[in-house]
Amino acid sequence: MIHTAIGIFALYWSLRIAGGKLSDDTELAAIAGILRMLAIPAAIFFVIFTLYGLLRLAVGILDFVPRHDVQGLVVATGSRQFGDMLPRIVQNMIWNRSRNGYSGHDNRRIRHELVLETATGTKTFTVNPGTLTARMGRGPG
Repeated sequence: MIHTAIGIFALYWSLRIAGGKLSDDTELAAIAGILRMLAIPAAIFFVIFTLYGLLRLAVGILDFVPRHDVQGLVVATGSRQFGDMLPRIVQNMIWNRSRNGYSGHDNRRIRHELVLETATGTKTFTVNPGTLTARMGRGPG
């Protein structure tokens, strides 16, 4: 929300400068032409900046919407991290290094994934592990 407010504020001033709304008797009169020339690209940038802020706000609001239940058969569960498809030695070189070069702290976020076979096909979901076990029901068999 602050992101969007900053974008709107900067966009307002960029458009005001580009439109020549500043008084000619100010100290800015000598460089008013340069300011107007730079204000147009700045206004375009701040429009994109503001739209990005609004998109982030919309995603944040959608996070409060309750999720839905899915019926299906569990095919696989597992944990994933960014870059876990790389060979282990490469992962250690990138994320587990420290000053002495031997061991460090890997602080990548762990995602828990669940693969279900549903009526419409196989689907993968990122789940919260705490609620996963509490909400999973026993299947046939």
